[in-house]
Amino acid sequence: MGAACNGCDVLIHELYWGKGEPTCGNYMLCFHTTVNELQQVFAEGKPKKLIVVHQVGTGSGKELGITECSTSVTTNCVIFANDLQRVTP
Repeated sequence: MGAACNGCDVLIHELYWGKGEPTCGNYMLCFHTTVNELQQVFAEGKPKKLIVVHQVGTGSGKELGITECSTSVTTNCVIFANDLQRVTP
């Protein structure tokens, strides 16, 4: 799934911070990306920046296993965005 990014500048994705394996017996796990799944998408896609939107729950870059972007020139990092937030790639 992440391979379509192929080193893209920015990958925008949603995230469910809960635990469990994807199953359609559980709405959140069926229709949202888990931490493990997003880690796989990031590893496959190799985006310069990952922007996480529509988060269900909370967490950090450390918990996701991806460095949080500290400046606009930092790469291979994640930004946890809020509604209407502007992000410079």
